[in-house]
Amino acid sequence: MSSKSRRLVKSTWLAKTTKSGELREKTLKAIKGDHTEQYKLIWGYIEELKKSHPGSTVFAEYEDIPEDPNAGLFKRIYENKETWKWFIQALSKDLSIVNEEQYVIMSDKQKGLGSALHELLPRIEHRNCVQHIYKNLKRHHGSQLLRDKPWTCARASTELRYNAAMFDLKETDPAAQTWMETNVGMPKHWCRAFFPLHVKSDMLCNNLSESFNSFILFARDKSIITMLERIRRLCMERIKDKRLAIVLN
Repeated sequence: MSSKSRRLVKSTWLAKTTKSGELREKTLKAIKGDHTEQYKLIWGYIEELKKSHPGSTVFAEYEDIPEDPNAGLFKRIYENKETWKWFIQALSKDLSIVNEEQYVIMSDKQKGLGSALHELLPRIEHRNCVQHIYKNLKRHHGSQLLRDKPWTCARASTELRYNAAMFDLKETDPAAQTWMETNVGMPKHWCRAFFPLHVKSDMLCNNLSESFNSFILFARDKSIITMLERIRRLCMERIKDKRLAIVLN
């Protein structure tokens, strides 16, 4: 093949590839939405939510860019004590939390959450997810001999059974038992034997939130309004189905 022919083939291939890429990008924008354009519409979307769903709480913060008065950025939230305090205050208002002893919050040792809860809701029941505790333990002590021993400790219904389970764990792997005592914290946050009796929940794992995250997974890679609308509709359909199931049963 001559050099002229090679150049012709190459330019034709590049043209087709470019055209194909542009078509793919347009198709993805039609399906997922245009990120830039949707952020321009976010304020209108917030107002529509407030009109169609009275009582809803919607937050959005915008930061000006000093170098360009006509530009700006939506504020990014980082996980720390101050942002958790902001979230807890909003949640408390929405749920009208007055008698906080009736509520349970379960977490995976999120940075700053514990201290924020202690400051704003000091009497609320705060638990640590045992599934995440177990995963962290396996990462540091992956012995197959452990098997369900940490779970036996968490499921113990009395302090006597808890002490026996911890002793069994120590006999099997002393280092694992030491890690549990050093890193997991007081058993009142993760063992049933120490849960207060007035709280009518003995859950050890935050499976509800994990299930919800899986439920909305397919919407999370979309543009902002497309994502929020798909999650909103999913939740509405789920609530409808649950109510219908209660009526039929």
